[in-house]
Amino acid sequence: MTVAAINGSPRREKSVSAELIHQMQLLLPEIRGWTLTSSMPWARRGPPPVTELASLYRADALLIAFPLYVDGLPASLVEYLEAYAAGYPAWQREEGAGRPPQRVFAIANCGFYEGVQNAVALRVCQLFCQASGLDWAGGLGIGTGGMAVGLRNVPPQAGIRRPVTSAQRRLAEAMREPGGRLPDDIFTQHSFPWWLYKLAGEASWRHSIKRNGLGARQLNARPYQN
Repeated sequence: MTVAAINGSPRREKSVSAELIHQMQLLLPEIRGWTLTSSMPWARRGPPPVTELASLYRADALLIAFPLYVDGLPASLVEYLEAYAAGYPAWQREEGAGRPPQRVFAIANCGFYEGVQNAVALRVCQLFCQASGLDWAGGLGIGTGGMAVGLRNVPPQAGIRRPVTSAQRRLAEAMREPGGRLPDDIFTQHSFPWWLYKLAGEASWRHSIKRNGLGARQLNARPYQN
């Protein structure tokens, strides 16, 4: 079995999406044929080359990982997927004749606490597959997404990571099984108190604004209010 993964984050290798793809690779050690790419290098440069897209089309399953942007996908990823969809039918007729439609899985992450905040974005992925002749096989929506990077050295079965790890394992099982799919999208978040997550987020904002030479008052500024 082979898997192609698209990192849809503008932050590329420094992103939460890159870390989540890496975690899926660790959960699927028997899969040697991973093809990894990023949508960002082609942003505003035109469509990716046919050779790159063809290498993704050949995979048995496609995994799309991305951060939630205004209840949707980053614009750079949307452009990449438009090119992907445009070239897929011709490739399937010519090189992929006789093969079933490619299964597509997605992992969306967000800074909101609740994983279900990613529901609309995963629905967008589902509709994209339906319109493109691809086989939507299910998605995983992760809240508290930024914690995935901060906890990368914490054992996967540690309490704080356990809900996300459990969901990732369910996704891995669906990907591993020939023709496998999730019965429903999965939504989860790290096991961390909501009120403490909120306090940590506020502290992070104060630290960032101070680092940029501003004061706490600027956090509440509304320059376009009038």
